[in-house]
Amino acid sequence: MGNNHIITHDIRVGKNAAEDDDLLQECFIDSGAWTEILDKREYKYVLQGRSGAGKSAIIRRIREEKADKEKFLQCIFALLYRVGAIGLKIRATDKVQYSYLNDVLVEETDIRADTAIYVVKMLHSYLDIKIHG
Repeated sequence: MGNNHIITHDIRVGKNAAEDDDLLQECFIDSGAWTEILDKREYKYVLQGRSGAGKSAIIRRIREEKADKEKFLQCIFALLYRVGAIGLKIRATDKVQYSYLNDVLVEETDIRADTAIYVVKMLHSYLDIKIHG
């Protein structure tokens, strides 16, 4: 289960502050607060605790997880665009851009959270997509 880190008396592990610790992702231990926050992300929270309780670690983990998910989705959408399965509308004023024969008009870095995704019509039946209106 993950990487094993061996701690001996002559090495120092981690930084004093979680927000500065490079091993946070690998060594993060869920005390229950993390799971509770994940279960109720639509709510706003005030994170309270004594010094060293892990408040900064939780905030950093939320930021990193959000960035990881956004990067993953950006990569998946870029791949689906590149193979012609979807079209992308980067800005509301843009036309939908489709990739033809690997002629890429949109780069992966152009894809943002507010990018509109259009599944090509020939996949609608296979994916059971129904357009209303």
